[in-house]
Amino acid sequence: MTQAALGSEKIAGIERICSRFQQLVPEMSPVLCHGDLWSGNFLATHDGRPAVADPAVAYTWAEVDLSMMYCESPPPERFFDAYHEVRTPEPGWRARMELLHLRELLSVVAHFGALPPVMARVGELVTTYG
Repeated sequence: MTQAALGSEKIAGIERICSRFQQLVPEMSPVLCHGDLWSGNFLATHDGRPAVADPAVAYTWAEVDLSMMYCESPPPERFFDAYHEVRTPEPGWRARMELLHLRELLSVVAHFGALPPVMARVGELVTTYG
């Protein structure tokens, strides 16, 4: 289903991105990440305390979680400032956010099919990076 939804042109572009990935993204050590960190997974307990649902915990690059925050209902800029006070960002982190979000977009296509806004974003990334 995913291959049919993407079509041969987008698949070829994604393969080109994969072949150049080491040039596009610096080497980073994996860390324990939320995996699906967007505003829909921020909740409150019955007594109003903040809580976070963790549906996709994985060892990956910290920037993968940041890309979810950055690309899906981004928090105020002060969130990223505070985050980077604790973890020094890799140079060029902001420029990689959309590219690293490709993983999530492809997951959405695999789970929900060819949603027009998602397919448009995949197409833009393939055009930019592939």
